[in-house]
Amino acid sequence: MVITVELDTIDLEASEEIQKIQYMIITGMLNTRLKGLTGGITPVFPKLCFELKRGNNLEVTDKYYDVFKLAVKCSSLRLYPDYLMHDKLVEVTGGYKAPMSCRSFIPELSDEKGDRVVGGGFNQGVVSINLVRLALQAQGDEGEFYKLLDQYLDLTKDALMIRHNKLKKVKANQAPILYQYGAIARLKPDDTIESLLYKNRSTISIGYVGVHNALVALYGSSFDTNINMVAKGIKMIRYMNDYCTKVKNATNIGFSLYSTPAESLATKFCKADIAEYGIIKGVTDRGYYENSFHFPSDTEINPFDKIDLESKMSCIPTGGAIQYTEFGNMVHNVEALETTIRYAYDKCHYFGVNVSSDRCFACGYIGEMESTDETNNKYKCPQCDSTDNTKMSVIRRLCGYLGSLSERPTVDNKMKEIKHRVKHYKG
Repeated sequence: MVITVELDTIDLEASEEIQKIQYMIITGMLNTRLKGLTGGITPVFPKLCFELKRGNNLEVTDKYYDVFKLAVKCSSLRLYPDYLMHDKLVEVTGGYKAPMSCRSFIPELSDEKGDRVVGGGFNQGVVSINLVRLALQAQGDEGEFYKLLDQYLDLTKDALMIRHNKLKKVKANQAPILYQYGAIARLKPDDTIESLLYKNRSTISIGYVGVHNALVALYGSSFDTNINMVAKGIKMIRYMNDYCTKVKNATNIGFSLYSTPAESLATKFCKADIAEYGIIKGVTDRGYYENSFHFPSDTEINPFDKIDLESKMSCIPTGGAIQYTEFGNMVHNVEALETTIRYAYDKCHYFGVNVSSDRCFACGYIGEMESTDETNNKYKCPQCDSTDNTKMSVIRRLCGYLGSLSERPTVDNKMKEIKHRVKHYKG
């Protein structure tokens, strides 16, 4: 479970006194995160999201531009906050809202009177499709690929309906904080939660993994070498999204397409395909698949081109998506980070930056620890050559959230993917 704290914009229509209080709360939270835990350690939870809005804090002339500046400074050292691009988020999802944990968004929700409901939404669950396996089975035949995709979409829907039908029988008193005391609803103890499972009150999602790898398997190239493959990626994603819309309209259940983060699934799917199809260059040879629509993490591209390319796909899935760019040590180059975030404002609705801000407590170095092993969790300080992980803070974004790798490694080939990531801007 990922706990997310949303930092909304300051209400320009509120009194000056209220605005001052909001300012103190938001800047106080950012300064606390910027300070870090004891010894300067970067906390991995809770996740912070910052609402960026033109006319409020985006531009130099905006009243609360200084709050955005502080958020960028915080991101330069602590990776968080991630950025919710207000105008694009309204365009993509129908209204401004924070994500549920990693990257999941629910559509607009209204009560019986038609008034907008801003809280109480939730997700019933996700089942993800291995697009790469379908592409391998299709053996270069696009028509066959989409026939297989139809079959797997139906299978995924059936699996999700099993979950949905089980949830219909859940009583409010089985999770009273959620269903009785207002976190999601205020039902009576013996009421079932079935009434919450329809319309836009909750979503139930079909996920997908490996658009890049699937394109290589199906067509022989992907958008890292052939820009025309972006259209093929868009077609895949739109096809799945249209299916979700069709099922949602037919069932009144909130089916949505979700861009799966796949911390372990990208490895699990790939290992299963290697066992059946072997090592295939550009497809299975890395030991992991790329998350959802993402550009291959081990391939050079500048941050602006990456934002442009991925944004053509990130706005399609109704269930959620996020884009990232990778940076080096940005503590002394916050302006470049701000420029990139501002560039992303009109391109994508949800955006994050990955920076190098590891710490060595033996010598005080701040930057990036050197990986000494591709799959195991071993690091060396480039300044003092210490290899004592207990005297380091090594923080990486695993998928939508952060992990402290100096304390706990993630899945083997996810570790490999993290170490293969190229810097889109080295700082």
